[in-house]
Amino acid sequence: LMTEPLCILFMTISPPAAQKLVILSGPMLSRALLGALLLISCFVRGLSSGVPSSAAAACGGAGASCAARWAQADQDASEGGLSLVALHALAHRHSALHALAHRHMAPAPAAAPGNSTRQDQVAELLAGLTRTQKYAFLRGVGWVGTTGPLPGFFIGDVNIQAANGIPPLNMNDNGNGFRTVDKETVGQVMSWPCALAAAATWSDALVGQWGAAVGQEFRAKGANVLLGPGLNVHRTPFGGRNAEYLPGESPYLGSRLAGPYVRGVQSQGVLAVMKHFVANSQEQDRFDSNSIIDRRTLWEVYYPPFQAAVDAGVASAMCSYNKVNGVYACEHEQILVKDLREKMKFDGWVMSDWFASRSFSAAQGLDQEMPGLGGKPDTQGSFFHDRNLDTLSETKLDEMVAPMLRKMLAFGLFDKPVCLPPFHCDREKEVKTITPELQQLSLELATASVLLLKNEQKVASSAPARCRCWRASGRSARSSAARLSFRTPTATSPGPPRS
Repeated sequence: LMTEPLCILFMTISPPAAQKLVILSGPMLSRALLGALLLISCFVRGLSSGVPSSAAAACGGAGASCAARWAQADQDASEGGLSLVALHALAHRHSALHALAHRHMAPAPAAAPGNSTRQDQVAELLAGLTRTQKYAFLRGVGWVGTTGPLPGFFIGDVNIQAANGIPPLNMNDNGNGFRTVDKETVGQVMSWPCALAAAATWSDALVGQWGAAVGQEFRAKGANVLLGPGLNVHRTPFGGRNAEYLPGESPYLGSRLAGPYVRGVQSQGVLAVMKHFVANSQEQDRFDSNSIIDRRTLWEVYYPPFQAAVDAGVASAMCSYNKVNGVYACEHEQILVKDLREKMKFDGWVMSDWFASRSFSAAQGLDQEMPGLGGKPDTQGSFFHDRNLDTLSETKLDEMVAPMLRKMLAFGLFDKPVCLPPFHCDREKEVKTITPELQQLSLELATASVLLLKNEQKVASSAPARCRCWRASGRSARSSAARLSFRTPTATSPGPPRS
């Protein structure tokens, strides 16, 4: 009777409390007995849950990669002794990541997302989750208050118990590069040119390479969700976050660059999150500003970069702080359900910006509240608690969780598990991702961003008599401009770009 609560206790206990518990356990013999009790309790729990007890049983026909992960877990156990942290890592790897290894940790099938095989996999995973385990996908953990994540956590963390072998979602900022929240990480990762500079290259090829490079860094640092790209079209040059928004003031340029960036990031087994949806144009009074926009302007100016990201298979969308025509974006059924899902055909999940929730808005299209529970229930940014989630039907819960599982399967997150916060990401935090190759790419981006385009064909010149030709400067500028084949956009009627 004690094995289940003991295992759950040790799988969820915080690092400081765990360290105190080990210290209080006294001599080495007592620590060994404590560790042995943990291992036995988790092993028995694994047996009762159908967890395989050997590499052969776990991996079945999944191949050498799965067996290698089991061998690494066994090696960790023998080298790490009976310390609580080592045993916690062992228990996690054996009972969580490998519970469904032979079915779900093999490389994803080659067929496109949405095929019957993937639907069957998602349905099987959902069937194996309890309501409480599903709740863990719908809200983040790791924050107390609004000052930042607790030690050991990323900017956002979801499903840190790795329920039924489903990897956690470790989220970090942002589309401009890996955010150095901890001072220890400063100097470990690249400092890239900002997104607006990348846009000024006018090169979808370079932006795609940049996206892949940033995704590579995130993966090396233990994150599998990148909170970017920022795709808001600039409404005013005074916008406080203009530098991180890829489109600049051009919806056409943004729609050309959003796809390559998203595909680049997600090619590395890192899920991209397009933000901030939508019409997030200022930082001053950002929690209460109201963007008043007619439908035609939304579809022709502000939606195109997001539509391009959707067409590229972006995993998630982050709703913004501001209101749109008087309704907060994260509870705006028109933009989240009717526009984003039904007309744009978005098949990922919608997360809130951090503390952007103003109500329990699951019915209006919000799937995940971030950073999660940290304050009092039913206050700003803390609405997806058990009492509210208990009101949802099982069908609605599955509709909210399924897109996360589908995207994780589609982009190989099951085949490349990440570290499990807050205990087991110390190794990743020490990884230095700066390489000569990435530095060279950064230099190329920065150099190519310093260019002007020559308007030889007088395209879109509204005042020819007073307009002088733009001048391209430098070999890099000429080669970058040549990589894009621009056409004058055709006029569109009000409404979505789809018939």
